[in-house]
Amino acid sequence: MPDAHLALALFYYWGYRDYDAGLRELDRTIELQPSSSDSWNIRASIHRRCGEWQRALAEFDRAAELNPRDALSPTNIGITYLALRRWSDAEHAFTRALALDP
Repeated sequence: MPDAHLALALFYYWGYRDYDAGLRELDRTIELQPSSSDSWNIRASIHRRCGEWQRALAEFDRAAELNPRDALSPTNIGITYLALRRWSDAEHAFTRALALDP
């Protein structure tokens, strides 16, 4: 059940800040349900929290490819670009998010 692994990943990530355990559960979730944009978003969030900026951006992009109408992925991309002080890239991502969900 991919949803159970996703819930367990969130439990480890948010509840205990155990990023390795959360990533293992997300690996299992993606193995069972590779088209889950939520899994890719959470996975990217963990990588961003660990300072793995390029990997986080790549996984947020993957989530956006899987669910192009969801504003969460471009929002997270914009937040990541803000942290990297890439202002114009952040503005572009936030503009896209706003167009998807005004």
